[in-house]
Amino acid sequence: MAAFAIAGAAFLVSCTSDIETVKAISNFEGKPTETMDNFKMTYSEGGHYKMEVSAPIVQRYSLRNPIVSEFKQGISVITYDQAGKRVASITSKYAIYHEDQQLWEARGNVVGKNDKGETLYTEKLYWNQNTGRVSTNVFIKVVKPDGSVSVGEGIDADQSFQHYNIKKPRLSGFSL
Repeated sequence: MAAFAIAGAAFLVSCTSDIETVKAISNFEGKPTETMDNFKMTYSEGGHYKMEVSAPIVQRYSLRNPIVSEFKQGISVITYDQAGKRVASITSKYAIYHEDQQLWEARGNVVGKNDKGETLYTEKLYWNQNTGRVSTNVFIKVVKPDGSVSVGEGIDADQSFQHYNIKKPRLSGFSL
């Protein structure tokens, strides 16, 4: 009986917990609920191929509020027109998708291309699926097929990058 009492007391003493340890272990909000390796998704609408998304790894956090999906090792997105012709693409080193807002955010060496041969370079770019608009307020550079370059702070464009407006254009190609 004495051995049982000693064992019980030792058990109770060992059960005292560090609240921070318990919180860290039970913090499911900070852990992905889904992880997908070599992710590739094709999206079609009305029988037409619209978009292809690929990434080395995707982590979805469905217990967070709001729910997000992170593309920590980069992302590649290709969009197509009704005829299935490639109209635009974008790559970045990191991306996050905010499901509640249907808002994509690409960061780190963001490169966007359209079917006119224009290439956009920036460090951060947003795509709002609801409005079909692409925008940023940071430095951008657009290189055209003839080699001409436009630079500025920020851009607003349609999602196929066919029509765009550089918010604060700067002169480029001049030196004093």
